[in-house]
Amino acid sequence: MANPFVITVDTTQVDSYFNGLSARASTPSPAYIAIGEYLTRAADQNFARQQTPDGQRWASNSRLTIERYLATKGGAKALNKKGQLNSKGALLVSSKKILQGHTGLLRHRLFYRLVSDGVVYGSPEAYAAMQHFGGQRSRYPHLWGDLPARPFVGLSGADEKTVVSIMANYLRGTL
Repeated sequence: MANPFVITVDTTQVDSYFNGLSARASTPSPAYIAIGEYLTRAADQNFARQQTPDGQRWASNSRLTIERYLATKGGAKALNKKGQLNSKGALLVSSKKILQGHTGLLRHRLFYRLVSDGVVYGSPEAYAAMQHFGGQRSRYPHLWGDLPARPFVGLSGADEKTVVSIMANYLRGTL
């Protein structure tokens, strides 16, 4: 008859890991906060680069936008006696950032907020959706002209990987 033997498996570490994982999965707010912070920084970088989240350049400012910008910034000082741009006007035009008017609110009021199952981020400005998705003057008579879509929030492929990485690190307990 063979001698019986006993194998004892200590699952303390495994139990501890799964208990921690379960606790973190049931309270993901810290991960959502990290994701919200990341996404608002990414949207701010889209403004700095003047591009969509996936790297496409935004449509240039229209002539009307430039003219109205000059009127608020430089007025007659931006034009010579013939009504053409002088050096000051040329400098103003060349420095005009797309989607960034004199207040900068669209860019500088980006926010995120936690919801029950994730995070929402964007801009609270009333005109944000119109700037993001674009619009036609025929449908929205208050516009100066047709607006091309200039998406400034959203996730690029790299952003998606970063968001998944943030959540994975949180669930591992390394965030």
